Amino acid sequence: MSRRWVAAATLALAALGCARRGPPEPTGLPGEQAADGPVELTLAYRPPAGARVACPALVETLVSAVGPDRPLQQTLGGDRVDLEEVTGVEGATRAVRLTFGETKWNTSFPLPAPQVRDLPPTTLVGRFDEAGKLLDGTPDGSVTQSMAGWVRQFDAVPGWPARPLRRGETLPRPLRGPGPPGTGSTVEAAAPLTLTGYARVAGRLCARFRSDVRGHLVYVPPEAREAETARSVLRGTSWLYFDVETGMRLGSLHTLHYALPLPGAKPGPVPEFRATFRSGPCRYEAP
Repeated sequence: MSRRWVAAATLALAALGCARRGPPEPTGLPGEQAADGPVELTLAYRPPAGARVACPALVETLVSAVGPDRPLQQTLGGDRVDLEEVTGVEGATRAVRLTFGETKWNTSFPLPAPQVRDLPPTTLVGRFDEAGKLLDGTPDGSVTQSMAGWVRQFDAVPGWPARPLRRGETLPRPLRGPGPPGTGSTVEAAAPLTLTGYARVAGRLCARFRSDVRGHLVYVPPEAREAETARSVLRGTSWLYFDVETGMRLGSLHTLHYALPLPGAKPGPVPEFRATFRSGPCRYEAP
């Protein structure tokens, strides 16, 4: 196993960790209100030009591992504000600017670092079709892109069908994207979306979806032989909320559980991660 791989894995532990077990997994977005909705719903991404959504967001990662000398225990969590702004409409295509906000770390244990700001904001300018899929995008080159890509992929829309959806219907959603920053891993998972009903988020009627994430993180260290490739089980539960009128996402909550195996002949401690990504309740601003 290369020294570069060990260094990257160690950096990932320091940057993403925590050791205490969290509370029971949440079953929805804080502040949501149960609501009635149509028996059938045809979702489409159709916000007007000038529409804007602001989402207070949170990321928290807890990691634990038992090493040969002592247990590893660490936690890190922070807040940010994400923005989605529709800058233009051309037919069924929307030009959109997505901003992944600057992170302010507010939880750090055992080494306290309150109010430390890190990961400057990063912007993605792209186009979305009416099915809600990103057609293309130009990132701004920020160092925060790896974190944004890791978090955002769990909010991805598989493409809304042009037909009505009924409660209990499930849409397939494969995930193929970046793993946790600093690990050099990739996500290979299935995360189908099931329409469970409706909820009001910040006063707006939203379609409420549940997603069970099942798959792996695949690690290939630099200059690795095939035998050194490692696979870690990735499990999680997601809740996503889409505005019935515009199709814009007004909230999401993801709880993920995975490990960080280190490839190589000599086995060592395997850190266990529990990550929470929350976005919203989001505020919709009409043009």
